[in-house]
Amino acid sequence: MIDPHEPIFSVELPESLTLRSVSTYDELERVAAFNGLIHGPEVIGFTANLFAAHPDTRGRDLLYIKNENNEVIASGCLIPWKLHFGEVDLLAGELGIVGTREDYRGRGLNRHLMGAFWQRFADRGCLLSIIQGIPYFYRQYGYEYAHLPLEGGWRLQPDQIPAPITEGYTFRPAVPDDAMLLAALYEAQAGYQDISARRTAGIWRYLLSDLRKPDAMEHETLVVVSPQGDPAGYIRLPKYRFYENLIAVDECSELSFPAGLAVLNELARRALAQGQDGIRFNLPPTSGLLKLAQAYGAASLGGYSWQVRVPDMAALLTHLGPVFSARLAGSPFSGLNRKLSLDLYRQHIEMDFCGGALKSAVFVKHCQDPILRIPPEQAVPLVLGGRTLDEISASYPDASPQHLWKPLIQVLFPKTRAFLATIY
Repeated sequence: MIDPHEPIFSVELPESLTLRSVSTYDELERVAAFNGLIHGPEVIGFTANLFAAHPDTRGRDLLYIKNENNEVIASGCLIPWKLHFGEVDLLAGELGIVGTREDYRGRGLNRHLMGAFWQRFADRGCLLSIIQGIPYFYRQYGYEYAHLPLEGGWRLQPDQIPAPITEGYTFRPAVPDDAMLLAALYEAQAGYQDISARRTAGIWRYLLSDLRKPDAMEHETLVVVSPQGDPAGYIRLPKYRFYENLIAVDECSELSFPAGLAVLNELARRALAQGQDGIRFNLPPTSGLLKLAQAYGAASLGGYSWQVRVPDMAALLTHLGPVFSARLAGSPFSGLNRKLSLDLYRQHIEMDFCGGALKSAVFVKHCQDPILRIPPEQAVPLVLGGRTLDEISASYPDASPQHLWKPLIQVLFPKTRAFLATIY
């Protein structure tokens, strides 16, 4: 939301350009219109809604560059997330809606935006940055694929779905007054993940509000109602989607078998009514609805991944101390008392464990007898659990553990179950 009392960020750039944050609704409208020209008309509403109505955004998060004629020529933003990772919550900043007017490309404006982004990232206390972004391009800024699921999923044809076993399930549009109900249902299904996005009732009210359209992240949210008239779950269907020939469901609460079968039949009905070729399930592997679809013959469409950058790996490891303590407690290394060195080639980190708890993780100049050597970019999927050490080592021979301590590495850095349902 725009806060008129928030300090304005403003920096003069060469060629009579100015980089600044949005401080008024007029500025927001101008940047939204620019984003629509660069990314498509549905991004106008997305930008305007995100920074006028979302409870967690501020004008300082939306950056733009203007020329001497007061024309917006480039923009980007930080979208604040709170992630739940095992025993801790951590703050993340998504780099989003980045674009430059064609006649100003190739002048390094993106690097100025990135510098301001990282300053805002630090001000917000974020520990990692995520991006959906252009394949490969953002590696130059330190991002790496974390193997945390983003898009793709599974495809099921309507004629593969059996008839419902219980009649009487209905579906109604969710409204803002459903926020507390949906927040509780969401937390129950997110509890099956090791890494998930926190979504407050305030965020739910934003998702369910009647905001400006079109919006690139517009969804239809449906409450599943039992034959007795009670809420039995919910599903969310995106209006704009990959695989435009497939109706998509990218969020679903846990459902009973009869309710899940009713949902599959409703999706099949909609696919046929809209002339779609099938149904795409972009859901976590733990989802009961996805498991039903797979049992009835759903075929994999592959998947994409979030890209992640961790500017300060020692700070992230320190924050994850309670996660490591919980993992050690259920292992042969319970009560560990030892300093462990990680060699990231360009950086070296020492983790100090006492009584099974992580006291500190700090950068050191020299790495004595490291238990693991790993390229810094590949430390990201290892720490977040997107890939195991064995999976990384198969592609990166310079990711190698000290043989004695490989079992400890496997305990500290296991594969995780992760899925980030969007907060906008």
